[in-house]
Amino acid sequence: MGSNGMSKIAKQQIAEVVVELLDKGLSLSRLTRAIAAYLVAQRRTKELDAIIRDITKFRANRGIRETTLTSAFPLDTATRESLKEIILQYYSGTKRLIMHERQDKSLVGGLRLETDDLRLDTSVHTQLQRLTHTAKSA
Repeated sequence: MGSNGMSKIAKQQIAEVVVELLDKGLSLSRLTRAIAAYLVAQRRTKELDAIIRDITKFRANRGIRETTLTSAFPLDTATRESLKEIILQYYSGTKRLIMHERQDKSLVGGLRLETDDLRLDTSVHTQLQRLTHTAKSA
């Protein structure tokens, strides 16, 4: 039982409700504040990562995929569209793709693509790190 006499709501139930509310158009910032307040009040903040994984899984099951593209410089339209097509081919059941773009000058060049279950890093920074590691190992 929770501190207020109610039984504990399962992480998956929280995730399902979040996905339903997002689908109904509830503001992400408003929903985020409500979840944070609930988790703090119930002393369940350590469960946040698991809840986010469940939300991502439920959204993927509904055909909604999110990806983050990080590059040293802004992506041009052709590159963005090519990446979108590659992602949609990889995740064939995707009905809606949400692409978040970030810039990180430390990558030097190339890009990093991340989804809930995939991480592809072709950045110059990572390639230089691998080369340095290989040279030290030799």
